[in-house]
Amino acid sequence: MKKFLFLIIFASVSLFVYSQEVDEFNLSIDNSNNENADAFSEISDSNETENSTDEFDEFDSLFAEAEDVVVEEKTTPPTPVVSSPNQSIKFTGALEAGLGGGVSISPADYFKPQGYLSLTHYTYMSARASDIFGIKGSIQTSFPNFSLSLHEIYFDYLLLDFLYIQAGKKVITWGNTELIEHNILSDAVNGASIGISFNLFNTNFSGIVLSQISWGGGAVPGFSNLSFAGSIERVFGKLQLNLFGRKWASEDSNHKNPVIGLESKINLWGFDLYNQTISHIKFDFDKFENTQFDRLYFTVGLMKDWDTPRIGFIVEYQWIYYDKILNPTMKDSHKLYFKGLVSRLFKSTSKIGLEFEHDFVNNIGIVTPGYIYYALPHADVKVGIPIAYSPKTWSIVPAVALSFEWNY
Repeated sequence: MKKFLFLIIFASVSLFVYSQEVDEFNLSIDNSNNENADAFSEISDSNETENSTDEFDEFDSLFAEAEDVVVEEKTTPPTPVVSSPNQSIKFTGALEAGLGGGVSISPADYFKPQGYLSLTHYTYMSARASDIFGIKGSIQTSFPNFSLSLHEIYFDYLLLDFLYIQAGKKVITWGNTELIEHNILSDAVNGASIGISFNLFNTNFSGIVLSQISWGGGAVPGFSNLSFAGSIERVFGKLQLNLFGRKWASEDSNHKNPVIGLESKINLWGFDLYNQTISHIKFDFDKFENTQFDRLYFTVGLMKDWDTPRIGFIVEYQWIYYDKILNPTMKDSHKLYFKGLVSRLFKSTSKIGLEFEHDFVNNIGIVTPGYIYYALPHADVKVGIPIAYSPKTWSIVPAVALSFEWNY
């Protein structure tokens, strides 16, 4: 099995990478106080996935601004999208807030009221000295944890109309999946990064160096205090092929074995079909024959939306394989995720949606039907009924929330 997986990874080195930044989906109804959540936490904790069955995701955000995704036939140079030069500082903001309540029904809690209040605000700053040089930053405040943090602060520079440079504290996301996020650069925003990208022979090349205070090295970190990532992107007609990788810093307490990722994406008859394969490999550069395969994440997805009527869905399947020598306590995972939405109902005032997650190994999952009324000024009314199940127990949490969003 080990040799077979090695062949899959190294036979695909001619593929190239696709990297993109995607918005994260936040909770709409928080069930974190539900005492029955422990019964369902196994669906994520046992196999290191980032989705949890005790979350009621904001399913409508998937298709709120969705349009048909068509793979470009040609790549474009990585030149920054900038506004006209403006030497004055520009401030904007974004507010996301919600309040609501529900009732938890389960064998342990026959009738347990719940409620929640959340607020997240971003203040954005940007300024450009010219078309090729500028700076951006943001401050995040949130409730109920009362956090105040410098979320991002970085500059960008276009050198000789060829080399695009970004440096500072910045969110970086690589990957083409929609529901199952496996971002190998999720920790980039916790420290500083320097990224370069350029286009050569219709191929996009990117490289990133990461550093964090907790990794040591001070103002002049050494090789062991740095993490390196690289990516290549190429499009052949409607087929998008990708390759990316990362080496973690040796001093990183969350150090992982180096990763190689492969991705592909194609649009067929209006359907987006995509795949992501990420493998961790324990390299032995002194004796390459001692190199060991660590684990493999294989994800395949299908996405489509129709404009008339406004209907959309995303379905993804993930298989996680662990080498039993390096991971004797871990077990393989097979999971299915689905999100669907029908909008512009009742004179374009309403949406109905459905979320579904299922862990085939543990026979655990959650189904969430929902309804959204979005005709109110600056607010939406959301109704959801998460239904979680496992061989040992179950829970139903009917909930109603008022959600606010304002960009200014």
